[in-house]
Amino acid sequence: GSLSAPATDWQSRLFEKFVIADIERRFRSVVFQELEQKQKTTGGTQQSPGSAVFGRALELLNKIQKKPEKDAAETETNN
Repeated sequence: GSLSAPATDWQSRLFEKFVIADIERRFRSVVFQELEQKQKTTGGTQQSPGSAVFGRALELLNKIQKKPEKDAAETETNN
């Protein structure tokens, strides 16, 4: 039967968990290696993913706030 079926014995479920854990471990190592390489090539400081998302959100908010000011300034110079 399939590994996700509830009627499977404990050995099949244990094997499934072992395989999934190994895949997750390999995926994490690849992602972290790529992140380290990117930081080395860009010379960036280490930043948590949460702070990176928050920083980008603040940058976007600043751009949105400056857009009406920029549009108003362009309108005044054109008139």
